Amino acid sequence: GHGRARIPMSPIPDGQPKKFDYLVIGAGSGGIASARRAASYGARVVVIERGPDRDPKTGARRGSGLGGTCVNVGCVPKKLFFTAGVHMEAMHTAKGYGLDVGTPPKFDWEGFKARRDAYIANLNGIYLRNMQNSKVEFVEGYASFVDAKTVEVTGHGRFTADNILIAAGGKPIHPPVPGGELAKTSDDFFDLEHQPRTAVVVGAGYVAVELAFIMHELGTDTTLVCRGEKVLRHGFDPMVQDVLNSEMERQGISMRRKTELGSIKLAEDGTYEVTFKDGSMLTGIDVVLYAAGRRPILTGMCLENAGVELSDRGFITVDEYERTNVLGIHALGD
Repeated sequence: GHGRARIPMSPIPDGQPKKFDYLVIGAGSGGIASARRAASYGARVVVIERGPDRDPKTGARRGSGLGGTCVNVGCVPKKLFFTAGVHMEAMHTAKGYGLDVGTPPKFDWEGFKARRDAYIANLNGIYLRNMQNSKVEFVEGYASFVDAKTVEVTGHGRFTADNILIAAGGKPIHPPVPGGELAKTSDDFFDLEHQPRTAVVVGAGYVAVELAFIMHELGTDTTLVCRGEKVLRHGFDPMVQDVLNSEMERQGISMRRKTELGSIKLAEDGTYEVTFKDGSMLTGIDVVLYAAGRRPILTGMCLENAGVELSDRGFITVDEYERTNVLGIHALGD
């Protein structure tokens, strides 16, 4: 019901646990690449992927689907949006270069979304065919550990393998403030059916900056909120930070620096009231987009049954070769 075809599952007979040389949990970039490489060496490989499922109550996305975050809710749809923004900016500046583009351009969010979703569905199919051509088995369902060599998959029984890779990826978090569940995440952004008139983006990393720029270029009145003095403070060249921060303001993005989100409240007219910790407030906001952190997708995987250790922050602990503390179990990615 969300424009995505259900992906056919490989026929695997029921009965005893299905035995493989290599079992991969997660059909994202890392999981698929590793699975196909192992299969090319002659290993019998199965990939378990929960698919693009959604919360039955809220409709929010819980899994990305074939190709993982990058293909479905990351690099690919973002670059398509970014390209639309580039074209929009070019049309606005064209007159200065002697080009008469006529009436002001208007972005068709709904039409663009339909074409973008069709493009991504095609990529999903390519990933599936690549696995099939590589002789990799594919099963759609939730995987949970029974022991260090066995996983149970919803609707498909048990699978065993001497070597298991956990590549389930990560997901963006919601803000830990009153009304935080009302905020949209970067995943949710790609599911927006209509273009917001006004948006508040919270975060200082590249995801927040990119999405704020995209919405602004396409005509949304956008405010970017960050706790520090600048955006892209961590891991980016100071000169890039300086140019980017001044350019964002020059282009008309409203910047609220040294500001922390306090609460989000749904108003009677269906918009949001955003209150900050300094007591200031913004009203009439269509979308509050929170882009300040991600966490690994490990809930329900029963890692304790396999003895896999987690760090204090809840991430799987690995060494330089992506090995966990359990022999035969590796983990990579988010």
